[in-house]
Amino acid sequence: MKKLVSDLKDILTNEMDLYRDMVDLANKKRDVITKGDIKELDNITHIEQEIIINIGKLEDTRTEIVDMIMEELGLTNDDINVSKVLERLDQKDKVHLEKMRDDFIQILNELKEKNDLNNALIKDSLEYINFNLNLMTNASSENTYSDKVNNQKGKQNKNLFDAKA
Repeated sequence: MKKLVSDLKDILTNEMDLYRDMVDLANKKRDVITKGDIKELDNITHIEQEIIINIGKLEDTRTEIVDMIMEELGLTNDDINVSKVLERLDQKDKVHLEKMRDDFIQILNELKEKNDLNNALIKDSLEYINFNLNLMTNASSENTYSDKVNNQKGKQNKNLFDAKA
């Protein structure tokens, strides 16, 4: 049992380190988004994907370890929750795992806040780009209410972007 709890602590520590890396990347991403550096944003996204894959692998291992701990404690999936597992561990392990749980909550909340901010920045950037594109493509359009529309049948409106199939 002691080995399983130790393995669980190691897995959780590794997961927490990866989530801290995600928070650091979210900070870098914010700076990259405000600068408009698409290439660096793409690099950060690839790094995030690798970290997410590693977190998934650790989660699978963590689930296996928790299942083995539950089996040793005689708990079933129906009556499992963190409190029931923690109350059956010795005081030192219980305190350590409770601290890790609290740290996880804090890190995940911080990551959520940073991701929400980055999403808002990306949305604002896309709206700005769309606004500018609309301005550029409609810049030379004639006024619809003008008398000149009927007199200039042969003349075409010139747009900045000419789309041809």
